[in-house]
Amino acid sequence: MSVTLVLQLAREGVSLLEDAVACKRKAAHLKTVLERLASRLEQLQEVDINVTQLEAELRDLLDLLKPYFGDSARRGLAVKARLLFQAKIIRQALTEAEQHLQTCLQLCQLDLQLRQLSGAPQDQDDEILAEEANDDEDARNDLFGVLELLRERGLLEEDPEEVILLLQDNPQIDFGAVLSGQLGTRHQRQALERLSISLVQAEEFEAASLSSDQAYVKAPLQVLGEGQFGQVVLGALRRSDGSEVETAVKRVKPNGRRMQLREQQALMREAAS
Repeated sequence: MSVTLVLQLAREGVSLLEDAVACKRKAAHLKTVLERLASRLEQLQEVDINVTQLEAELRDLLDLLKPYFGDSARRGLAVKARLLFQAKIIRQALTEAEQHLQTCLQLCQLDLQLRQLSGAPQDQDDEILAEEANDDEDARNDLFGVLELLRERGLLEEDPEEVILLLQDNPQIDFGAVLSGQLGTRHQRQALERLSISLVQAEEFEAASLSSDQAYVKAPLQVLGEGQFGQVVLGALRRSDGSEVETAVKRVKPNGRRMQLREQQALMREAAS
């Protein structure tokens, strides 16, 4: 493999990190260092070096990022909610990616540490912890907002209020531990399980219809007509050329909990036609 192809891998990592849903500060830092690595690789294109390990490290790095960044972060509100629920897992993936990146820097003989912060090591640790705390707070606030949007658009069969209250009362809670029964009450675990299932259904719903960055319900909500479970509301269609046109959008009524997923999908397919 040539340096040029390794450079492409580094640039792919930079591109992935441009779309971060959770851990935005940590992702932005990793992106900056990857950009510096790419710059270094550009200087080495005419140099005969062994890039086999560089390739392996960068591919491992990309494998860690792809489930949470890039296209994976652009697939609708339900996916965004799931990624925000996984903020702690994403942070761990970024930490492991940093380790691979540090090896790449060493292989390129680039005297650049992942953390170039002034002061003593304790100051650096405090800065890292502060960044992580800010990322966690952003993820919680974003999650509240996304769940509310999903609820307003009738995409959630399960009311997220109980899970929101749980997160508000326990900001550092590990949802994975709750689902596995290690934390929380049985009632809380069941509420989280129901919401998780509802989010999976919402993902399938969005995937079977227009993606959320193409069509959306306009605010304030204007109901044009409704039946027992569905309603027609005023929306807009964003075209590939950037233009927008108003359109009627059929959706599930927020209180239409008995409607099955296949009926939801049928409504959206009809709206998209």
